Amino acid sequence: MQHLKRMLKNILVRGILSYEVLFQALQVLLLDDRVYGKVLSDDLLGKRGVLDNRAWQKILADDCLLDKILADDRLLDRILADDRSIRRILLDHRLRSKLRFVNARKEIAGLGYALPTFLVSFPRSGSNFLQTVLQGASGLRCQSIYAPLLNDSEPVLSLKSHAVSLEYLFDEIHRFISKEPRPSKIVLLYRDPRDVMISFYEYTQAQKNTQISQSEFLNNYDYFLAAPIDRECRRKVEYAPISVGQAYKKHVRRWFVEPLPDHLDCLVVKYEDLVQEPQQEFQRIFDFLGLKCSLVEQIVDVQVSQYSSEPRQRGQAYGWKDNFPRYKALLEEVNLALRDEIIVLGYQP
Repeated sequence: MQHLKRMLKNILVRGILSYEVLFQALQVLLLDDRVYGKVLSDDLLGKRGVLDNRAWQKILADDCLLDKILADDRLLDRILADDRSIRRILLDHRLRSKLRFVNARKEIAGLGYALPTFLVSFPRSGSNFLQTVLQGASGLRCQSIYAPLLNDSEPVLSLKSHAVSLEYLFDEIHRFISKEPRPSKIVLLYRDPRDVMISFYEYTQAQKNTQISQSEFLNNYDYFLAAPIDRECRRKVEYAPISVGQAYKKHVRRWFVEPLPDHLDCLVVKYEDLVQEPQQEFQRIFDFLGLKCSLVEQIVDVQVSQYSSEPRQRGQAYGWKDNFPRYKALLEEVNLALRDEIIVLGYQP
């Protein structure tokens, strides 16, 4: 089966299902004895003893077949041994979606806590990267709290937020999630403030389609104007204008310095560790969330920032050092205004 596993991994569609999730999902096709008998019959099995195109058409025409559990290893081996059947599964969008959904239900049933979990970070700290990898490894949906929930029936593992405080996160939950769940698990992600501000500066210019002075961005640009997290100004907290620098100071103080309520289950993650030691750090996150999955290495290299054609290498740990001449004015402001935060988070000023 090793050659088959390698083949599956090579043709896997990136970011849709990890190999581990796919392999488990192939075991959830059938359960009903009547249906199982039909699959084993000559009516559905081709001459080679595997599912032919006619068989797949019959299976795909009946939604109930996709939600059943296949308990017979013999039949599973016969399906997995046939390259055509594997390709049919991988290339059929509806079947992939069904397999993913069924597997998600199975995975969530064993978690022991309420979903969604929350990923909290300051903008441009690597939250897109973390969630892309997390979704690819687990097969469970991860998205932004600011984006519409596409389908209430599909479980969401993680919602990312750029809340400056716990109070603001509760306000977001109240505004954006109808069921208003209490956070059961929170992943707190941080990154070197100098890399954060360079990326945030580039992002804001691209989104606003305008040039912003490097020396004015940190202290004279409004955070809620730069970060599209409350476009309609419906927030019930943080009424007063707040600069990007002030928002960052408050974010670090409220999430990483001041004690959080004892009932919150939080995991602190450093972005640079995710990049430099992905196996170890993502396993910590999987364990924290109770997920039985492993890292899909191909997804780690996925480019998640596509809003700009800037030549600067993105996602690099401590990339600000190579870009100091280009962003000298901005970095001088950051080093001066956020010195305490740089030290608190464990970076060298």
